[in-house]
Amino acid sequence: MHLIDLYRAMKIVTVGKRNNTAFWLDSWLNKKPLAYQYPHLFSHVVNKNVTVLDYRSHLGWQIRTRPLTSQRAEHELFQLLNQLDGFQLKDHEDARELRFGPTKEFMVRIVTSC
Repeated sequence: MHLIDLYRAMKIVTVGKRNNTAFWLDSWLNKKPLAYQYPHLFSHVVNKNVTVLDYRSHLGWQIRTRPLTSQRAEHELFQLLNQLDGFQLKDHEDARELRFGPTKEFMVRIVTSC
């Protein structure tokens, strides 16, 4: 496991302006990253390191994939779009919280002091 994977496993993101949240790799829509919730769809994704802002436009959600080659991937795309349909964007910066601990606020100095 890489350090970035450990960091992502320890935090939950509250999406604001969407520009600092990894769409597939951060836990922002549910308790686990979308890459793990929708593995068949994720295997068809062109760029796995995109932000929420990259996929959200005035036209709605624009999920970019190679041509879907399985029914499971198509079904996962449909599920994801339904899940995203009710998501409300906020007008503040993205925020990160630890999944555990008394303050649940993520600070680099806490991690580096361990």
